[in-house]
Amino acid sequence: MDVPEQEPKPQRKRKNRTKKTSGEVTRSGIDPSSANPDEGADASDAQGEKRQSDSKAHHPRKQKKVESPAKGTKQPSAGDSHPAQTMPIIPDSRVEEIPQEILTPSPKEETLPALPPPHPVIEAHKAEKDVIHGQGGISIREHVLRNLSRGLGWFINAFATAILSVLLGFAPPVSDVPLLDFIKSHKLTVLVILCVVVFLTMVALLAFYERFQPMDALRKAMGTVTIVSMLSCGLCLSLLWVTLARPSWCLTSLSSLCPASKTIVKPLTSTRGSHDTNLDAYFISFQSATYAIAGNPLKPDYIPSSGNPRSIGVVPLDTKAPSTPYTIAVGVHSLSTGGYSVVIDKVALLVTRVNVVPDPLNVYAAGLFTTYTSTNPSRFVYRGQHVSQMIPDTYSNSPLPRVILGAGESDQIDAAFESSVPVDIQFRIQVTYHILTHEDAHSLTLPQVFEVVFSNVSTWRTYQLNLANQNFVSAP
Repeated sequence: MDVPEQEPKPQRKRKNRTKKTSGEVTRSGIDPSSANPDEGADASDAQGEKRQSDSKAHHPRKQKKVESPAKGTKQPSAGDSHPAQTMPIIPDSRVEEIPQEILTPSPKEETLPALPPPHPVIEAHKAEKDVIHGQGGISIREHVLRNLSRGLGWFINAFATAILSVLLGFAPPVSDVPLLDFIKSHKLTVLVILCVVVFLTMVALLAFYERFQPMDALRKAMGTVTIVSMLSCGLCLSLLWVTLARPSWCLTSLSSLCPASKTIVKPLTSTRGSHDTNLDAYFISFQSATYAIAGNPLKPDYIPSSGNPRSIGVVPLDTKAPSTPYTIAVGVHSLSTGGYSVVIDKVALLVTRVNVVPDPLNVYAAGLFTTYTSTNPSRFVYRGQHVSQMIPDTYSNSPLPRVILGAGESDQIDAAFESSVPVDIQFRIQVTYHILTHEDAHSLTLPQVFEVVFSNVSTWRTYQLNLANQNFVSAP
């Protein structure tokens, strides 16, 4: 019996060994159950292992090649009543066995998210801090920076609170800065203190230079930013000080930044005083319980009162010193509109005439209705000065000014006059002032001539006012 010649088997690439083998066996008409029992068991085991491996771990593996049945193999026909002929499937000797570790499912591992690597500069900074803290606690640089930041924070909070208080109306606006006045009055002292502070700062920096090193790149950058911010803040504060203080060099060199004050052509001043372009000084009233009657008491020249500048005050000498001395209230008003302040330096009395005390002296006891003893007091004592001489203020020896007027502000000066000898004296009041940004002194003299009589009560003739006839009658 001649066996038909077999053709060479074509090579195929298969993705799944188990599926392809089973499919080829079915297409060939071979009953899978009648095939080689060992090979069928192997295929079933391989298929189960594949499913378990695919569901748990996706590992690539090599596929086995299985030969297809020969073309000459007799296939069962529809009309053939004989059972199908079975042929064993011969595995290819070149197929590699799948390693057991690949087929065995590996346990599922939980992967954590990857963290970025730490920055080397930050790690170096932490290491340096650990070294410094281990040697001596907090470094000097950190201590200084910490205290400086706290101080700056406190100053900024206080400054902001003050500004908000002024803007919201809880505090009055500042008309002058006492610190600037002190600096202006004590320039040499302030300069010496400033030099000492700068010198001690430089000595401290040089002495502790070792503790400030080494400095990493991060600290250098932060130091640069801090220095730039401090310099800019200092420049802004300096510009603000120049704008508010208006020093003399600013008025001449930087006229655009510090414009000159406007000259008032028609100032609103009092008709009872004297004024210039900066200040107006005027008479307010007297503080006296008794006045001298001018002329005949039955037909007086005028009725003396505390508001009449011609009234002649009378002060007793042979009685206990009164608790309310003879006082003249003088008002001062700043005519400045350019933002500068007017400083009242002193008040003086200019003697114009000295007379003998009349005997007898007609006196009108008017009574005391208003007292002036607490507002910028000035005290003058007569000690035998002659005509054209000045009687100084005994309260004006203080180096700091007692009256400072901002733009448009007003104040009052109470000039009390005393004497230990009988005298009838006439005088005028002179006010000396200067602009806060200038050293030149200016003087204003009130136009009124005031008169006061210091005498003994034994020479008095007391009268009462008759309002109906506008004259005086003898007191009982």
